Amino acid sequence: MLKIIKKFSSFVIFYYIYSMKLVNNNISPLPFYDNLALQNHRKDYAFGQVYQLITYKNMLLPFQVVLASGTSVNWVRLYNSSTGKYTDITTSIKENGLQIKSFTGFKLLKYPGTLPIIGIVHEGQYYLAISISGLGTIYSDIFTVCNKVDDYLLLEYYNSYNFELKNGIVDFSDNFKFRCYLNTQIGKPEYDFEEEATERMGYTFIESQVSKKIYKFTFVAPEYLCDALRIVRLCESKQITSKLQTYDLTTFSMEPEWEDQGDLAAVECEFETDTVIANIGGYEPKLAGGDFNNDYNNDYKTE
Repeated sequence: MLKIIKKFSSFVIFYYIYSMKLVNNNISPLPFYDNLALQNHRKDYAFGQVYQLITYKNMLLPFQVVLASGTSVNWVRLYNSSTGKYTDITTSIKENGLQIKSFTGFKLLKYPGTLPIIGIVHEGQYYLAISISGLGTIYSDIFTVCNKVDDYLLLEYYNSYNFELKNGIVDFSDNFKFRCYLNTQIGKPEYDFEEEATERMGYTFIESQVSKKIYKFTFVAPEYLCDALRIVRLCESKQITSKLQTYDLTTFSMEPEWEDQGDLAAVECEFETDTVIANIGGYEPKLAGGDFNNDYNNDYKTE
């Protein structure tokens, strides 16, 4: 009897650790759980408030979920969080690229989110339920389908190689890109100056100067979204589209400050683009084109 209890306790501990791994090591803006009770709004300190995770029309956000096991997807259901009714979207989402990839020691559920899903028709709040052979059913957090996203900031990020996790991976093969919409806009930038100078005979001589523009924006986010956006800074390629302008980011940083009550943090973000202006003390670039010297060629005709 004692042996049985020990085995059962070990199973409970393993199940708990695995369940928490899905939450604490979330890598996608749309997170998944192995129990509906783990959805963000069900936390005691969330007070039932559902975060507005935006999805544009019938385009689901891209996602990746590390699985301990699983062989194939049985079915995928789109649940209306208000009515509890669901639409079967298995065929559409599989045709659009939902797959389970096998790696040594784990599986990866991956969806690129590049094509529209037949079955998502109306605006509203929904969540996904995905049945997986050899594992069970996993559930997404609630997302909001919205037909107009012009006022939202679109953040996309990806990399040329994969990121390694403990017992997992972030898979960027097949041109995979993460994408999410944030309820904010860019404004009130800062301007940073760097100078190198030497002092001689009481005078300061400037050797080089660099001016950089630092863009800023702030938004509110729950823990799962803060988890996912950690990856942005690590990615080689990151792009923001806001108010009809597109920014190719060279740097990105974020700093969440948790509110005293509730489940949300005010996340302050900064990024730079290629807007550097440099004064490097008389540097003169070499002009393109030909010359008129005696090297006996006709490059003087080059424009």
